[in-house]
Amino acid sequence: MPGSLVLDREGLSKAILQVPELTEWLVAAEEEDVRVVVSAATLVEVSHPRLNRARYDWTLSPG
Repeated sequence: MPGSLVLDREGLSKAILQVPELTEWLVAAEEEDVRVVVSAATLVEVSHPRLNRARYDWTLSPG
């Protein structure tokens, strides 16, 4: 059974910004059927007025 990839504040921020290295990790996780998880606290940490809300919502949307 594959494990989980847990994104912290930095990981989620990089996912939202589509940083290539993290994007590679996310693609690999999907290919290996690894669950990607984010805590509710991380969602709060990443939220701020300058956040690109559309990209945030897209990043968190299910597959």
